[in-house]
Amino acid sequence: RKRNYRILKQVMPATWHILYGSQTGQAQAIAEDIASELQTRPKIRVELRTCNEQLDLATVRRLIIVCSSTGDGDAPDNAAKFVRLLSRSDLPADAYSHIRFSLLGLGDTNYTSFGKCPQTIETKLKSLGAELFLPTALADDAVGLELTVGPFLERLWPAVDALIAADAASDVKDDAKIVDNMAGISLTGAGSGALDINADIGCDNSDDGPVFGDDLEGVAWPDEASLAVPPLPARYLSLVDHPADDGAASVTVDAADAADSELCGDGGAGGAFGRPPGAIGGGGATYLAPLLALDELSSSAAPKRIWRVSLDVSGAGAWAHSLAPGDAISLCPANCPQEVDDLLHRLGVDGRRVVRLVCSGGKKAPDHLPPADRPVTLASLLLRYVDIRQPPSNLLRRVLAEYAGNRRERLRLRQLCARQTSEAKTRLLLGPRLSLLDLLRHFPSCRPPLDHLLPYLPRLQARPYSLANYGSPSSVKLYFSEVYIPAESGRTASREGVATGWLRRLSPGARIPVYGRENRNFRLTESQMTDGPLLLIGPGTGCAPLCAFLDWRRQRLLENGDAKEQQLGEAWLLHGCRRPDWDFAFREPIEVLKDSGAVQQVRLAFSRLDESQIPKLASNQCRGYVTNWIATEAAEIRRLLLGEHKSTCCVLVCGDATGMAKDVLAALEAALTPGIDKVDDSSTKKSGGGSAAAHLLARMRIEGRYKEDVWS
Repeated sequence: RKRNYRILKQVMPATWHILYGSQTGQAQAIAEDIASELQTRPKIRVELRTCNEQLDLATVRRLIIVCSSTGDGDAPDNAAKFVRLLSRSDLPADAYSHIRFSLLGLGDTNYTSFGKCPQTIETKLKSLGAELFLPTALADDAVGLELTVGPFLERLWPAVDALIAADAASDVKDDAKIVDNMAGISLTGAGSGALDINADIGCDNSDDGPVFGDDLEGVAWPDEASLAVPPLPARYLSLVDHPADDGAASVTVDAADAADSELCGDGGAGGAFGRPPGAIGGGGATYLAPLLALDELSSSAAPKRIWRVSLDVSGAGAWAHSLAPGDAISLCPANCPQEVDDLLHRLGVDGRRVVRLVCSGGKKAPDHLPPADRPVTLASLLLRYVDIRQPPSNLLRRVLAEYAGNRRERLRLRQLCARQTSEAKTRLLLGPRLSLLDLLRHFPSCRPPLDHLLPYLPRLQARPYSLANYGSPSSVKLYFSEVYIPAESGRTASREGVATGWLRRLSPGARIPVYGRENRNFRLTESQMTDGPLLLIGPGTGCAPLCAFLDWRRQRLLENGDAKEQQLGEAWLLHGCRRPDWDFAFREPIEVLKDSGAVQQVRLAFSRLDESQIPKLASNQCRGYVTNWIATEAAEIRRLLLGEHKSTCCVLVCGDATGMAKDVLAALEAALTPGIDKVDDSSTKKSGGGSAAAHLLARMRIEGRYKEDVWS
């Protein structure tokens, strides 16, 4: 083994592997930035790919991983296979002893399993002999990823340079025949079919007038000579005109949005919406589900409008009938047509143009773009295939800098992709979440060709929505609240959320690309749902999946005859909203579930009641939040969690991750503390740090009896 490794070392090029596991594109953007910076080092080769694309680690010696967690600590779809590989029991203990690696994890402390997936990767690699050359960092989105990412990168580069020098000293040879995939390539090699609207842009060397970012306080912008700017990413994609049929000339943005044959491929075989690995039922096509109804459930006075979506997925196949309470349906949205139209106009291209995407130089287009044999309109490309709302990555900003005609704008764009300006990038771009269109408006002389932008625009991600009912594939219910983002902090226009705005624009009869998504961490067994006891806590639209669990119980009662004669374990539901006349969207389903016997106790909290409304409250209603009910019903909660059914009681918490989940956990701990020391059960006693109540709740979580489904 050692002899083979010495031979391998002698012929192996000095290759650095950058892997990312990314569900929303943040980890991918950081990995791309690392790769572009690493390519400035001489005599090394850089390979950037997803974790799932690097399942053979036998020849990997230098490795940097950027990985997030999704759901309750799960691996992102493009890292799940990689994690399973590291977990194989047949790997020897020194399988990866030749690897030196560093790892940056992304997570959110609003979620219970903060950084679980990257920590799992680190533990597995180290157990198989790999060694860290830089301590792992876990960035927290709840307080700002930049607080960790920036310092990590500052420590990374000296460690990388030291390792490169050590490799050179030990005669690790590179392979000169291998060309760096991300090295700068002359723009003259773009191909005959490529757009080149930069040809007529002159270079304005005037220093007159302010440039975006000049008014950013406390920032000293570095000069051109000191900038550490990544090389220009390759321009290898060409948009080749496709012979259009008679109707092609009439294609518009709105028509492209509804062009199902183009969007989903021949016969709905996938297209832009091929089913991700996490979908229920394995492979297959995304299903175009008819929209049955879109109902607004809030009043015009409500600060946030709430909507209910009804879909028919009965024709989707087996996965539609295997959906369980706690699962979700992922919707594949489209970008805002007005934003797409504005972006097309800003880029100077005709959205009706029908093209094929052709790569040169042995390159391959990103998987989320249509293959070369599928013609597509430029409008549809920007509507369905790429995310135009996400802040442009470092690589994309580097491309933009190349096409700025004004010298000062070009310098500022280069500064915004330089290694020294991480704080400025966060404050100016990432914090306010400026889009590509925002950036182009702030830099009017920038006129990039669309073909150079496309490979560096991320995939438009599907959005999961929890099921709110059970057992009715012909009428699936989903709930959402609108998202409104004002025009401020550098955003050039107000906007809605990508998915929620898209849903609101639809009309009954529209066909929505969907697929089922199993939520393993928020499922209960049949006996848990039947026997209980259950404590369900869901303010706002967090009530939706809890209604699905209770709907399962309701149908179980109906299947077995007269509901009043059936025995189900006790179930409590704590729900909150602002005011009953504003946004009590779950009034009807809660009443049905209560009347059926599926839930015995319901407590409602309204946080924005006027003084005049308080006397009208029923005995199961209060002004405040669900945590107020936890305090009020502390004795009952102790009975549920510490009484005769303490070994089977399950707690489900669902809703906004920003504060709510932590507040609920703290309120439960406070409610349990007065009685827990009176219970003669050593398993609930304090063991190590934390209170006995905190230890009990942690043990329930480990046993799968305390579950959270929360989102930021």
